[in-house]
Amino acid sequence: MVSIRAGRLAALAVILTLGFGISFSTAYAAENLILNPSLETAGTSGNPANWLKTFWGTPTPTFTYPAEGVNGAGKGASITFTSNSSGDARWAHDPVTVTPGTTYAYSSWYKSNVATEIDIQYVSSSGAISWGWVADVPSSSNTWKQATANITIPSGITKATVFHLIDKTGTLIVDDFSLSSGTVSPPPTLSLSASPQNITSGQSSTLTWSTTNATGCTASNGWTGTKATSGTQAVSPTVPTTYVLTCTGAGGSVTQQATVNVGTTPPPEPTLTFSASPGAINAGQQSTLTWSSTNATSCTASGAWSGTKGTSGTQAVTPGATATYTLACTGAGRNVSKNATVTVNIAPQPGQFTEGMVTLSFDDSWSSQYVNALPILQAAGFKGTFYLTTEPIQEEWDDFMTANQVKDIALKGHEIAGHTVTHADLTSLNQTRINNEIKNSKTYLQNLTGAIVTSFAYPYGSVNSKIKTLLKNAGYTSARGVDYETLNTATTDKFDLKSQCIETSDSMTSIKAQIDAAKANKQWYILCIHEVKNGGDQYSTTLARFQEIVSYIQSTGVKVVTVKEGRALMAN
Repeated sequence: MVSIRAGRLAALAVILTLGFGISFSTAYAAENLILNPSLETAGTSGNPANWLKTFWGTPTPTFTYPAEGVNGAGKGASITFTSNSSGDARWAHDPVTVTPGTTYAYSSWYKSNVATEIDIQYVSSSGAISWGWVADVPSSSNTWKQATANITIPSGITKATVFHLIDKTGTLIVDDFSLSSGTVSPPPTLSLSASPQNITSGQSSTLTWSTTNATGCTASNGWTGTKATSGTQAVSPTVPTTYVLTCTGAGGSVTQQATVNVGTTPPPEPTLTFSASPGAINAGQQSTLTWSSTNATSCTASGAWSGTKGTSGTQAVTPGATATYTLACTGAGRNVSKNATVTVNIAPQPGQFTEGMVTLSFDDSWSSQYVNALPILQAAGFKGTFYLTTEPIQEEWDDFMTANQVKDIALKGHEIAGHTVTHADLTSLNQTRINNEIKNSKTYLQNLTGAIVTSFAYPYGSVNSKIKTLLKNAGYTSARGVDYETLNTATTDKFDLKSQCIETSDSMTSIKAQIDAAKANKQWYILCIHEVKNGGDQYSTTLARFQEIVSYIQSTGVKVVTVKEGRALMAN
């Protein structure tokens, strides 16, 4: 048997109209040319009389006769492919005599779980055999449906056999065939929907429908009466309701339904507005809390106040510190909660800053500060102050920063500060040499970076009143010394700023305590750091320790400033 699909290019004038539906009456009454069309008469070899099993390809299908009849009545015939690599299978009726140019109405009832196909075999007056494709048939989803087609016979053809075949893994059951002169009308189609499908009592939903091949429609169940073949209608059911519509045409009838679900209207949720005015006050001043609600039956205060409150009202409050007031209102089993915060601005005590501060400063121009510390500062978003001794930079000593590294530090926004030319103890020098140390280093750094240098650190922390005066005359605005575990206040001598130079013997506990104290007491903690590397001397800080210091500062949220920024916040 030649593949019908492969033979679709045959020059056959097959004219057809195909329809699929349930329970429709055809528009013809001519003689059925197929013998034993309902398969009720048994033949030989497991075939119905006047019918044969035919297939081609592999594997061999399973033919069953008798099988379930249409809608469970009478006898049908089935074909099953448990797998299929090629070919198809069909029950074939005896060839029937046909007239060229005549249109014949074909129909068959079927039940399938896969898409199937209708094909036709022609025999010419000379005995030549040819095949033609008629239609693809969708799966019936294992329910009985009727397939119909109008077929016009090409010239020269005297006999024909129409096959309803299967070519996929699955099962096809067939019954009640018909082939007669005349045409069959296509069955009507109908779509019906409800939008929205879910409403609450008192709301409306719109039913929308459209048809093809229908001449009239009738409503039932949730609605009644004759309906047009397409249209819309608003409905307002008070309980869940299913609306049924049946439409008819020359090819039969079709029924669809749409359900509108009706729920109860939920009680309205409570709403609440709650505010504090003014939102920021000075210590000792008042702020007024104001609130109003809807759909609430009671309100309860918590946070910085307490007790049962009316569903609307005002209340004056005088918090001693920044406070958050919470109000929760209840209605119909639901809650709503809002917060209002009053910020209290407390004037700093004598010597206090408006907030605590921490500075990370670095001494002596060590290259490890650039290589190891700078990336950690950058990652944290902190700016540091680098007190640079200039002779190692100018003469390119090993283990000290290069000029390009210094310029890069400045470009990244860190403060460049002076620390003399040679790191000499200034208290041991005459005035000329002191001026050379503080002025020449300042001039070099400013020419190198383009930054104005205003901060200075005393080598070894050594200082006297003459050195302070010379620094002021040279244009410096602050100078840092060394005074372990001492914090700066707003009134600290700006030319004797206190710092803690970290040594290996200093515990992280003590360093964290200083950070905490600076934040709590609104003071200024300056850390002094020398080399940042592993395996250094007593004045070195390991990478892990420096990272721990930076991470702890981040965790506290304390303000981080350069020395120049901290100096600007001090009393003049």
